[in-house]
Amino acid sequence: MSQEDIVYFEQRAAQEKQAAAKAGCTEARQAHLMLASVHGQAAERERLLIQERRPSADPAEQS
Repeated sequence: MSQEDIVYFEQRAAQEKQAAAKAGCTEARQAHLMLASVHGQAAERERLLIQERRPSADPAEQS
């Protein structure tokens, strides 16, 4: 996974939020908001994974 994946998930979350705003019924709105949440969570997971893979700059943490 990469920064491109994070951008993708963030874009999908934004698209789902826009779709929710335009949805004509409550069920559709809720479904779009749920998908937006899932994509937002996926972006956050990717950020954490990238952070975990980076070597620490603090020598004390590398023991």
